[in-house]
Amino acid sequence: MKRLLAASVATGAILAAGVAQAAPTLRLTSGVDTVTVQDGDPFDATPLAGAVTFIGSIGSFALNVTTGQTKPFIGTPVFPVLDLNDVSTSSVAGGSITIEFSETGFNSTAATLNFITAIGGTTQGMLSYEVFINDSDTLFARETQIADFDFDTLAFSGTQTQSLLGPLGDYSITLVATITHTANGVTSFDGFTSVPEPATLALVGLGLLGAGFARRRRPACAV
Repeated sequence: MKRLLAASVATGAILAAGVAQAAPTLRLTSGVDTVTVQDGDPFDATPLAGAVTFIGSIGSFALNVTTGQTKPFIGTPVFPVLDLNDVSTSSVAGGSITIEFSETGFNSTAATLNFITAIGGTTQGMLSYEVFINDSDTLFARETQIADFDFDTLAFSGTQTQSLLGPLGDYSITLVATITHTANGVTSFDGFTSVPEPATLALVGLGLLGAGFARRRRPACAV
């Protein structure tokens, strides 16, 4: 309980030095306030390696429950998976909050990397969601954008794919969500980015192909 209470009031450059250690890291920014939570530090509400959770308040957002997940909990250095899920509640004044989740140490010798990004949720304001990779393998670096979404409807979802020529060597991945409320409200979302293993990617392709074939074969309804 003390750990969660401490996290709820922690603002400013919290554990900024820990970012250099390049463990999976969450960073929440609202106005001049910033909270940084690294995997395994005292403010991480999740004990699992590869999963980082912040529970608390920041700026005009009275409550945030935010979790980032990646290797070794899910995914591998060669076939990365990053998942970011969040529930953020703003006060009467509304405001904006940026949530970042970043990890280093991914690598690939493949000739092509096929990234898949998907997100879904609800918002009582606006939400933008971006994904970046950085071949200098640096936390929170926004170099090459591989996904970009903007939503302003109550319920939303979207999927994007991006292929990059390899090999990339060591690289980092950063997920960035920006929530904007004009009054009190709640935004909730779950977004992930992955490079599926070849067998999994083939199954996804076959599934999409089968769905398209079924639509073409569907008989017309009688009038």
